[in-house]
Amino acid sequence: MKKPSICFLVFNSKNNGGNRVIFELGNRLSKKGYEIEFTLIFGEKPKWLSLNKNVKFTGVKQMFSTRDILVATFWPTAYMSFLLSARKKYYFVQGWEMDFYKNYIFKTAVRLSFSFKFTVITTSIYLENNLKRINSQLKIYNTRGVGIDPVFFESKRKIIQKNKKITRILSVISTYAYPKGVDQLVDVINNLKKKSNNYKFILISSETNPYNNIFDEFISNASSKNMANVYKNADIFLSTSRSEGFSLSIVESMASGCPVITTDSGGINEYARNYKNCIIVEKINEIWGKNLIEKVIENKILYRQLSRNGYNTAKTYNWDNIVPKIEKIFLKS
Repeated sequence: MKKPSICFLVFNSKNNGGNRVIFELGNRLSKKGYEIEFTLIFGEKPKWLSLNKNVKFTGVKQMFSTRDILVATFWPTAYMSFLLSARKKYYFVQGWEMDFYKNYIFKTAVRLSFSFKFTVITTSIYLENNLKRINSQLKIYNTRGVGIDPVFFESKRKIIQKNKKITRILSVISTYAYPKGVDQLVDVINNLKKKSNNYKFILISSETNPYNNIFDEFISNASSKNMANVYKNADIFLSTSRSEGFSLSIVESMASGCPVITTDSGGINEYARNYKNCIIVEKINEIWGKNLIEKVIENKILYRQLSRNGYNTAKTYNWDNIVPKIEKIFLKS
């Protein structure tokens, strides 16, 4: 029996966590025999990833063709999907998009996108609960996570040398939107640099330029392979996000064995356990006020515990487990 055609409506082709999940999901479904198409509203086929040759990329001119399955992936694409023809329609929600805007009109637009009669797929209890508060009638399937690219597990970490002078602190912030907390990250860096010159701060982003010249190294639009190499050479992964639907970058860091210090950004509670597989701060000033980075670096037992437990946590987020869940949703819902 021929498998259905699936079209993902993608807002842009930026190298962010949400898009990497969408493209990899489509890629893996393509390998299972599905006809996969990505319709990009803005941008061109991304150069930072490698996909199955059978995967198609189309623009807005082709989006009025009828498909078996149509998947909206961001609130503006939900509105577009409402106007298009498909046998089944889904809304794949990976982040709490209400938090992305302070403007009442945009917030209202996001809220209304949850009133369409789509089947919703999401990735965490945090997102599921938020969606239900907006619309209790929504039909929601929760995958409880996303898959991690195997390349992050393949990278072998360098052992921290005794009396190492420079501590490499890595952050991954796809966009400089308020919920991602880049302003909080700059505040942390300012305070840490006042205390010591022995830190090197690295930022990976889909943005073209660094948010601030305070970063010692800036990497734009890195491939998964390049990101994995940066993760394995970092000593600490630092996240200061205000809101995350799941946080792919944190789990990628765990897969690379890099200990994580993070704010409580909502979706991370799907897997984050304080002082077991990461350190979670209630207030941002705890990072420098409680000398958390120094404590992790200097306490080898704690460092190994966070690294080992984080790695074991990341192993549970396997595409071989996630794809069948979504495939079952597409075929039976």
